[in-house]
Amino acid sequence: MTELLQQAIAQVNNLPDSDQNAIGADQAEKLLDQLSTTRAEIFSPQADQAAVQALSDHLIAQTNTPIANPPKAKRKLSDFYGVAPNLLGGVDAQEWVNQSR
Repeated sequence: MTELLQQAIAQVNNLPDSDQNAIGADQAEKLLDQLSTTRAEIFSPQADQAAVQALSDHLIAQTNTPIANPPKAKRKLSDFYGVAPNLLGGVDAQEWVNQSR
């Protein structure tokens, strides 16, 4: 509880019971109005329907959209055997890498 609220409650405690009841009822009504408005906005059937519709639209858009760049099939290393037989001119691959550095 904040210090300001504690001071307000201390001042209300000095009032007669009837005034305390009136202030308490007024504050409780304001709080319930705020909570019910918030709950009505969050848990309303219209909000639920809108959320379901948005999710449904999103899923439909994803399933109907073709993939721009479909993933290419992975190739085995053995598929490249013999593609460039004399690429390094007879130089060992490790020697070629060492010379290139």
